[in-house]
Amino acid sequence: MTARRNLADLVAGLETEDLQAQKRAGEMLLAAGVAAVPSLAQALRTGPPASRKAAAYLLGAFHSSDAVVAPLGRALAVDPEPKVRKNAAVALGKTGAVTAVPTLAAALAREGVSWVRPSLILALGAIADEAAAAALDQVQVTTDLEKEALRKALDRCSAQRRTRRVAWRVDGARQLRFLLTVPPGLERAALLEAAERGLGRCEQVEAGRLRCPPGTDPHQLIPGLRCITGLLIEAASGPPMDLANPTESAAALAALVTESVPLQHIRQWLAAEAGAVKYRLVVTPKGIRRETFRALLSAVRERCASFDLVDSPSGYDIQLVLRAEAGSSILFIRPSFVADTRFAYRHRDVGAAINPVVAACLVRLVRSPGSQMVFDPTCGSGTLLIERGFLDGQVQLGGLDVSRTAVGAARRNVHAAGLTSQIAINAGNAVDGDHWPRCDEVLANLPFGLRSRRRDRSLPQLYGAVIQNITRYLEPGGQALLYTANRKLLGQCLVQRRRQVAVKERLLVQSGGVNVGAWILTVAR
Repeated sequence: MTARRNLADLVAGLETEDLQAQKRAGEMLLAAGVAAVPSLAQALRTGPPASRKAAAYLLGAFHSSDAVVAPLGRALAVDPEPKVRKNAAVALGKTGAVTAVPTLAAALAREGVSWVRPSLILALGAIADEAAAAALDQVQVTTDLEKEALRKALDRCSAQRRTRRVAWRVDGARQLRFLLTVPPGLERAALLEAAERGLGRCEQVEAGRLRCPPGTDPHQLIPGLRCITGLLIEAASGPPMDLANPTESAAALAALVTESVPLQHIRQWLAAEAGAVKYRLVVTPKGIRRETFRALLSAVRERCASFDLVDSPSGYDIQLVLRAEAGSSILFIRPSFVADTRFAYRHRDVGAAINPVVAACLVRLVRSPGSQMVFDPTCGSGTLLIERGFLDGQVQLGGLDVSRTAVGAARRNVHAAGLTSQIAINAGNAVDGDHWPRCDEVLANLPFGLRSRRRDRSLPQLYGAVIQNITRYLEPGGQALLYTANRKLLGQCLVQRRRQVAVKERLLVQSGGVNVGAWILTVAR
């Protein structure tokens, strides 16, 4: 079955009342990258309502281009379904396309459905350029929802125009209790890195969360650690709250905010110029009723005012994160002011590219002492190779990809990372052993179904050939890492070659809402 047919089948899968099935189809379409855009655009134009709603939503995940902006703009103008128009507005805001401003402004002028209009206003605020600000200045609000949306949108535009310096006060910050968020399944890699960087004894408190030792300097965390996705401060905890009851849950959250020592003394660990510290409220799990969120936000605004904290969801210094669980309610502070430049080398990308934090974790787990040559036969945009290169300045690395686009992206990223003397990228097919060097490590983020037509027709052949070439070219004592969401297929291929390769470790990694398998292999000699 060709990639085009696969995409058509996935788009057809959006037309269902089964939300889980629709979600799975959407995740696979997003994993296909830009190759899915034409199919989604066609579904938005001609599909049934359920498909059009989903297609509009999914298109918002792609970078701004005419192939994305034009179909969304058409949906805003002519689609009879209000929910489709709303999703199209949200998607245009996510793209950040300045070319969409006239389309959004015109749609807002003619939109008559009250619950669609706030999304149009917020989309203009998300773009936040001068034209969007001018359009927002002309908006005449008619409901409280529109008034609140306009406040947020104008605040976002204002935030884009000003610079604001926010920084840690280190002595005070050392009194905080920090949590590190990591990709679930890769906690061991993050613990290894923390220990190597002299962070002291971190401990895993739950899946995807590590607690730092007392006295941690936050400057050691970001940008110091590459194996973490983010940083949280433990602010307060209490009994479980009933989110179905807005009044009771708001009172419970107000108590958490009031009792939070880090919030009470925020000026001791955070230095902010020009007035109040700005925050945004986030509630997990997602999907709570709007009435409940408004009650929670109102309670937080009232209590935070005494700490000189101001609600500013479009331009904020910190996030207040409420996690409501069955056994407890926990309030975290996420420091949004911290500049994260760790992966600034990623100038170009390709479909189904690996998350750079996941890559940083995986290369640390497979690193072999004394390695001289590392090879990636399906290198994509080069993330695995670059992260491995950062670990060891002496190792040489080679990348291969059948896609010329991927080769160009990888070379650009390698140059941006300053690793051109270590990493060589070439075009070629991983199936062909003539392209493989003798190597001490193999790293491969394998395509899992939709990256290119050629490989989609014969993934079993590709997987099998990669494993066979590992047995031929991996040096004794070396290790290979294979990473793919197509766990079933790779598992079958490894069973067929169990006399040639041994599975040293198998991991299940959660990345982007998808469970992805990672195998660390050695060659049976």
